[in-house]
Order: sequence, then C-alpha cells, then structure tokens
Amino acid sequence: MYGWKKSRFYVPLLFGMLFSFGFCLEADRAEAHYFSVIPTASKATVGSSHPAILSFTHIFTEAQMSASYFGLDASIFSAKYHYNNGAKIQLPAFQDYDDPNGTAMTGFDSYISLGKVERNGTVILEAGVELPMGPETKYFGHTKQILNAEADGFSMTTLGENGILGEDMVEIVPMTDLAKAFVGQSLQFKILFRGQPLANAEIEWADEKSEVFEGDEGPENLQSLGTSDAEGVFSFSPQNQGLSFLAVMHSVPATGGTPMSYYSGSLIFNVQSPSSGSGGGCNAGVGSGASAFLLLPLLGFALLRRNAR
Repeated sequence: MYGWKKSRFYVPLLFGMLFSFGFCLEADRAEAHYFSVIPTASKATVGSSHPAILSFTHIFTEAQMSASYFGLDASIFSAKYHYNNGAKIQLPAFQDYDDPNGTAMTGFDSYISLGKVERNGTVILEAGVELPMGPETKYFGHTKQILNAEADGFSMTTLGENGILGEDMVEIVPMTDLAKAFVGQSLQFKILFRGQPLANAEIEWADEKSEVFEGDEGPENLQSLGTSDAEGVFSFSPQNQGLSFLAVMHSVPATGGTPMSYYSGSLIFNVQSPSSGSGGGCNAGVGSGASAFLLLPLLGFALLRRNAR
C-alpha cells in the first residue's frame, strides 16, 4: 500500500527494535507511541500552505520518534485533506523534519508536508502509515485533525473505506459536531475498527495543559479515559480551552494466534471556552495562527535543505 524502499534485512531489525524502544508492543497502553499529527494550529487560512507534521509520540504537541530507527524513510507516510463537498486532496510527499519542540531524539524526529487548504468550511487532515514488523505483523497508524471547524456537520464524517488505509484501521469518529466543542461539554465519539464498532477499547487523552511526566518509555502526558461501550461509544468532557487529543491502541492476533498486529488511532480537535459563542474554533496555545505563520519560513527552509541533498 505504501512504498518501502529498504531490503528485507530490515524486517527482523524492525521487529527487534520495536521491542527495544518500547515503540508499541507492550501491553501497557502507556508504553505505546501513537502515530499522530503534531498540530501547529486549529485553523488554516484558505489559499495558504498549512504544515502537516507527523511523528510517533506520547505528547501530541511534540514530535518524539521517527521511523529512521527502523531503516524506513518518509515515503511510507501519506496524508489527505478531506473537504465538506466530498473532495479529497493528496498532500505533497513528506520530507524529514526536526521539530523545534521535540526533545526525545537527536536529529530529525518527524516528517513534514506543506499542503494548501483550498476550501472554506470544516477540513479533515488525515494521515496514515503501515509499518512492516515481520512476516505476519504490522503497525497501522491512523490520525485525524479537525481544521477550521464550522457547524456544517463534516467533523462527524466517517472516512472508512475512503480513508488512506481503507477500513483496515482504528478510526475515532465524533458523534457531536466539533464546531460546538466547549469546555465542560459532554462530547460523544465512536471507535470503529475495520468499519465496525470496537467495544471495550481503552482510550487515552491529553490537552495542551496536560502535565508531562516521565513514563516507562520517556516523557508523556497521556491520561486514561476508560473504555468504549458495547457499541464502541464513549464520552469526553474537555477540561481546557485549546487542542485536545484522543487515542486508542488495538492489537489483533495474526492467523494462528501470535504474533500480533497493532492499530493506532488518534483524533485532534479544538475546544472553545463557554463564552466563545457557536462559531468556529479559536486559535489558542499551540493552535495559534500567528505561530503557524511564523513557523512556515522555517518549514520551507527544511524542505529546501532536504531536496538539495
């Protein structure tokens, strides 16, 4: 599905290193690095480039881990903008990137693509990756960020087979229009695995104010939210204005039992203060439009440097 330009030598290497670095194979959810968008803003100016940054992380506002540990390059990553008129636009190829906020790795720790937002209304930035981990084992990473949230209902869209990974993924689907996401409001979500409700899934969350602590595999700020019900549904009441993060890790035995394959799903969206009214999302904290504007020259320089190699 995605290009993998290295030889088969890297398959056993990858499998061993995943254990060594605690990437995602431990049963404890706190030891699982989620594949995620690293958000720079909750809004993107129509007609202007918006940075899509991808990494594996325990802190959704900070890139922590690249695929370079495993002999894999940026060609395995893919992303799309989904528009509320049904259009799907592929983002340009990803390039190596060193997140200035990242502290977990020396050198590049993430991947970047600059894609132009071309339509008003809610936009879903979706990204996916499929990592080979052995003859029968893979890691499927899926992530979405809701941009420019407006009360058009599009934030509640199920991507399913129209998504980057098809239905072979975990997808977190809002059941509440996220243009109306306010602090203290009870929001509902549904977790789908291969298009079907995923019961008893363990959910973790964080926001921009979540306290960072030293976990088993380094810095993190994830907290347990509980599990989904029999229909894959769960509720979340945001505690703070700004960006919030929800994530699920699901494992499935390969044919005949072990080894396992792993499915990571995450969702990022903006939360307004109760006094913000019913309009679109605000640009607080990491989601500052000004911050994204100032970041663009740096990101463009990173791409030029990468292409000049």
